Amino acid sequence: MTVTALRRTCGTLPLVALCLGYFLVILDVTVVTVAIPVIGADLRTDLTILQWIVDGYTLTFAGLLLMCGGLGDRLGGKPVFLAGLAVFTVASAGCGLAPSAGALVAARLVQGAGAAMMVPASLALLRNAYPDHEARARAFGVWGMVAGLAAAAGPVLGGLLVAGAGWRSVFFVNLPFGVLGFVLTARYVPAPARSGRRTGLDVVAQVTGALCLGGLTWALIEAGEHGWASPLTLGGFGLSAVALPAFLLLERRARAPMVPLELFGERRFSASAVVGVLLNLGFYGMLFVVPLSFQQVWGLGALATGLAMLPMALMPFFASPLGGRVAARRGRTCL
Repeated sequence: MTVTALRRTCGTLPLVALCLGYFLVILDVTVVTVAIPVIGADLRTDLTILQWIVDGYTLTFAGLLLMCGGLGDRLGGKPVFLAGLAVFTVASAGCGLAPSAGALVAARLVQGAGAAMMVPASLALLRNAYPDHEARARAFGVWGMVAGLAAAAGPVLGGLLVAGAGWRSVFFVNLPFGVLGFVLTARYVPAPARSGRRTGLDVVAQVTGALCLGGLTWALIEAGEHGWASPLTLGGFGLSAVALPAFLLLERRARAPMVPLELFGERRFSASAVVGVLLNLGFYGMLFVVPLSFQQVWGLGALATGLAMLPMALMPFFASPLGGRVAARRGRTCL
C-alpha cells in the first residue's frame, strides 16, 4: 500500500535516494560503537579519545544542523544535499585510512559536517517530491523507519565487519552506498522551485551555538579523565555558560532567527523537546557504554555484541511506519 501511494506522485526512486543518504547518517552513529574496543587496541588510545571518535561526529552534526538548514534555504536543498553526501563519503574514506586516533577524530568531525548538510536538505526535498498529503505522510513514515533500520543494523553490521575485515571496514562500507546515493539523487530527485527570496545566515549566532554545544561536550568528556574540578572541565562548562545566553540574545534580536524562541512558549513543543533530549541522552549513552561492557567485561566478540544490542535498536524500526499511518489518518495530535 505504501509503495502504491507513493507511485501516484513521482515514483519511489526519490525516496530511495534520500533515504539512502539518511541511512548512512544514522548508521555511522551505531556501527562505530561495536568497533570502539578494537579501535582503542589497534591505535593504542585511551577512553577519552575513544569518546571523541563517537561524539565528534554527533557534535559537528548537531552543531551545524541549523546553519546547514539555512544554507539549504539559500542555495537550494538539492545542491546542499549532494555536497553533504560527497563530504560524508570522502570523510568516510579518511576515517578508514586514518593512521592515528587524532586523524580518525578529525575525519569523524568532517563526517558530521556532511551529515548536517544532508538531513535538513533531505526533509525539504522529500516534501517537494511528494506534495500529496497522504503520500507525504507515508514517505516520512518510511524515512523514519529507515532511521530505526539503520540504528538496528549498525551494531550487527559493525560486528560482522569488524570480525571479518577489521575496524576500518565499518567506514569503507559507506563508499559504494555514498556514490550510489549521489547518482540517484542527482538523476531522480526533483529540485524545489527557487522562491527568489534570499535568507541570511546568522554566522555569529551559529558560532555561539556551536561553542555552547562544544564547550558542554568537552567538559563532559574530559571530566572522566581530569576530574570535575579541573581547569579543563570548568573551562568547558564556563564557555558553554557564556555562549548560551549570548546565543539566546542574538536569536531574540534576529529578524529571521534560526531557532524561533516563541516556540518554547508552547507547552507541547517544550515537553516534546525535553522528552527528546532525555531519550537521546539515555539511548546514545548506552550505545557507547554497552558495547564496551559486553566486550571488555563480559568477554563477548564484536559480532556477539552486535547481536546482543539488536533488540534495543529494533523498536523504532517497527514504530516509525505505524506512526506515519496514524499521522496520515488521525492527525499529529492523536499521534
